[in-house]
Amino acid sequence: MTHPIEIFPWNDNFATGIEAIDVQHRKLIDLLNVLVRHLALQSEAPQLDSIIEELKQYAAHHFATEEAIWHKHFQGDPWELWHQRAHTNFVEKVIQMHQEKDGKPYDE
Repeated sequence: MTHPIEIFPWNDNFATGIEAIDVQHRKLIDLLNVLVRHLALQSEAPQLDSIIEELKQYAAHHFATEEAIWHKHFQGDPWELWHQRAHTNFVEKVIQMHQEKDGKPYDE
């Protein structure tokens, strides 16, 4: 896909200063932009399902990495717990959207 649609351009607001996390944030943004390109160009469902699955798997990998780092440095801090809840809420929303997708056009 050669169309340069980038709805989520990288910027320093995504940077944490932790190299492993920043690399993963860049990958997540790249995957989101791939998904947006496919949605904008109305790709077929199997392509979209494949991209969504890759994004889900990579997000799970990223969340595990990030939470391990935060736990090491912020163990017991309310910020650590808030961050974990934010990840959990995101995963729950993705699962809900996936369950509700049948019968709906992808643009919804």
